[in-house]
Amino acid sequence: MNSICWLKGTYYLPTKEIEIPDRSKPRTYFISYYQWTSLILLGSDGFLILRIIGQNTDEFLAIQTIGYLYKHYVADFHYTKGSIV
Repeated sequence: MNSICWLKGTYYLPTKEIEIPDRSKPRTYFISYYQWTSLILLGSDGFLILRIIGQNTDEFLAIQTIGYLYKHYVADFHYTKGSIV
């Protein structure tokens, strides 16, 4: 049986050396992939916030926008209980 890994290239799964797990049985473990995704999204959000603030040339609008973003950031922080994942 051949299997393809889309991130690292192609690899082969030897069927004679290992037993292939039964997919009808639930897994007892959890594999978490792409743990770096939350950091990339957080970084892109930072650039978006800077862009929004930069577009508000009026000082009052900039302060109002910062307050708006902070209010929603705190609400999201409490909603996720401090988790960024």
